[in-house]
Amino acid sequence: MTQVPACGGGGGSNNGGGSDAASNDNGDTPDVVDTALAIIGSPQGSALVDVEYTFQPTVIVADGSSLAFTISNKPRWASFNTDTGHLSGIPADVHTGTYPDIIISVSAASHTTYLEAFNITVTASATNRDALLSWVAPTTNSSGTTLALNEIAGYRVYSGTESTNLSLTADTQDGSVTTFTITDLFSGVNYFAVTAYDFLNNESQYSNITSKTFP
Repeated sequence: MTQVPACGGGGGSNNGGGSDAASNDNGDTPDVVDTALAIIGSPQGSALVDVEYTFQPTVIVADGSSLAFTISNKPRWASFNTDTGHLSGIPADVHTGTYPDIIISVSAASHTTYLEAFNITVTASATNRDALLSWVAPTTNSSGTTLALNEIAGYRVYSGTESTNLSLTADTQDGSVTTFTITDLFSGVNYFAVTAYDFLNNESQYSNITSKTFP
């Protein structure tokens, strides 16, 4: 809080002998409180798909007044805290593009101030979340009998974010294929397994489950 000093010299009195509040040149009593309010910060102008974006402005207020934040043109993938001014969110593939003229403001008492408008451009992550799987063709059936390569009709590839809950991702429909690339995987740990099947659609159990982690 900024205290405005009294004006004029000491001891002045009016005709009634009592002292007056200090006056300015126009005879008006000046305000004694100057509520300073400022909001500062440099929000990042870019965001990546599947990567958290976050921005927290800094507020300077002279007298400890309670603060209230608002935002204009908030990106639809983001959330905004009206108590703290914190902007955050994780954009998805469908959110690529530029979100212009985002304005964050803060109010304290009867004062309001604004952060300079900014844009956020969302682009696809530079990291390719792909996994190349390879396996060795089985040579025996589950019963222990010999399995010829020409008896294998194809392989099925399973994947998921939980090793105990894998879903069918691809079917090679070709017994000679022993590699497969899975694209657009999830951020975090991804698990994989492969099965073989014959021309009667008898399917083997899962291979050993492997995993790969992406940022």
